[in-house]
Amino acid sequence: MTKSMEDTKKLDDELADFTDRILGGEITEPNSPAGDEKLLHLEQTVLHLNQSFPHRTLDERTIKRMQADMNNRRRKISPQDRPVFWWSQQTRQRFGLAFAAVILAIAGFLIIPSFSSGKGISASAGLHPLSVGLLVLLVGVLLLVVWLAKSRK
Repeated sequence: MTKSMEDTKKLDDELADFTDRILGGEITEPNSPAGDEKLLHLEQTVLHLNQSFPHRTLDERTIKRMQADMNNRRRKISPQDRPVFWWSQQTRQRFGLAFAAVILAIAGFLIIPSFSSGKGISASAGLHPLSVGLLVLLVGVLLLVVWLAKSRK
């Protein structure tokens, strides 16, 4: 350790001992050496604080009031996050929206083939142009519903 750190540690120890003796009621005057103004100033501060605050114990009512005030201040300073509930209203809305989208997709795949222009079973290698248009329309409506649901937040 350097000399300044040793001096600081020595001052800390002396001040702690002085404070312990003040709180124990052993002394009532500063007792630092005459040349040490920092320690003298700190000892006077400890004496002043000791004289400023009463030595009586607090009654139960005051303690409860102080605890309630402290809890209120703690809540104002750092509000706690609300717990996440799996079935909150927002979660139910999202689940309902996803369920409706799945139902619409299934209904679209079941209904679209009935709009084909041919009689019976058509044997084409691709989709009929009307079916592609309905599929694009269905996907567009689905995307619109999702976009509207997100914009309501």
